Amino acid sequence: MLSAEAMLSRPYYCRLRQAVAGGALGPPQWVSPQSGGIMRRIRPAVLAAMLILISGCSKTPTAPSQHKPDLSISAASPLTAAAAPLAGQLLWKERRALTWDDFQGTPDPASPYLAFSQVGSTDVGTVTVVNGQVTIPGAETVFDPSRSWVEPAGRTDALLHHEQGHFDLEEAITRELRSAIESVGLKARSNQQLNSRIQKLIGRYRARRDRLQDQYDAKTKHGTDPSAQARWDDRILKLLNEPALFRDDFSGPALAAGWTWARENPATWSLANGNLQIELEYGDLWEGWTNNCRNLLLRTPPLSDDYTVETHLSATLVANINQALIILYGDDNNYVRFGLIRCCGGVLNVNHVHEIGAVPQPQIQTSYGSGDVYLRIVKTGGSASLQYSSDGTSWSTHTTIPSLGFSISGVGLVAFDGSEPPSASVARYDYFQASVGTP
Repeated sequence: MLSAEAMLSRPYYCRLRQAVAGGALGPPQWVSPQSGGIMRRIRPAVLAAMLILISGCSKTPTAPSQHKPDLSISAASPLTAAAAPLAGQLLWKERRALTWDDFQGTPDPASPYLAFSQVGSTDVGTVTVVNGQVTIPGAETVFDPSRSWVEPAGRTDALLHHEQGHFDLEEAITRELRSAIESVGLKARSNQQLNSRIQKLIGRYRARRDRLQDQYDAKTKHGTDPSAQARWDDRILKLLNEPALFRDDFSGPALAAGWTWARENPATWSLANGNLQIELEYGDLWEGWTNNCRNLLLRTPPLSDDYTVETHLSATLVANINQALIILYGDDNNYVRFGLIRCCGGVLNVNHVHEIGAVPQPQIQTSYGSGDVYLRIVKTGGSASLQYSSDGTSWSTHTTIPSLGFSISGVGLVAFDGSEPPSASVARYDYFQASVGTP
């Protein structure tokens, strides 16, 4: 059994950032968790808000405890964190909306604000992996009534709706974190590796949470812009409804729901022996004038800023410029395609092409020598790391693209013959996976 412990929250203090008139951020201040929370709604005369990084930040880790190992995998004796909500905290529930009665704290007479809300997530406890099953105690979204308050003048439906949005947004981000931890847990090979990766994930998701909560307040003007609030309502709903993991093992009689073809030729693709098989046809994606490749398979990308797409490819590429790829797709002139290509004297390489507005960006080729490869693209914000592996466990970075430079409309797979038809080349994809978060 693999296990690891990590904390989603700061154990002692929270960082407070105060926005001044006009939206500029003042210098950071540090406050004790007893005064922490999220200042969400301002008095009409004050164009400002206060945001605090909170996630059970008043809790501290418990003492070390022994964990009984599963001898079939490995032994562990991790630290355990307080993963359960504190007494009185409300867990996020789909059919349980906040009411003003949940704001039970005493208003601060010196505060310029009408309401004060504290939402966050409990600590991540001891994550365990047993026989391919990942258990994640903790990482639950909570609202703390005792530290949340509202003045009589603030009890409006619009303000309460906006505050519910903060709670819902926190839940969406927490779900993304849990999905990312599950993905990491399934691939970790040691307790040390599992713990290290979870710690990195928590750091990234803390930053993502703060960024989105800031944006939510700024774009909606703290709920006072009805049109912007409606747009964010829709965005948050989509984040909540989005599955954390999509995977098609190509083992059924048809593709999974949600796939679409661009320039499909049904005669040259099939599902056979647990693979998606594409027979390469003449075509390409290149500089706008040869955007004619067939059988480009796409689906809608995850809504999250951070996600990973992955496949296992077994390809027989026999001719020059034969390619089998995974792709981030904006349109035919804006994309990143990454995978195997036979070129440059018949050498088999891992290669990528990145185009912005039909203009190719610098390319890198890595000699690989085998037609069997795992490929994944790890998207973090506007950047992407292109990675490959011979076994799906140990990954090498082909390159990192710091700025993609286009909006992604689809993710998926494509294989084509760039210059020498006809050939007997075939690409076989074992699976395609899109997961929220990064490994």
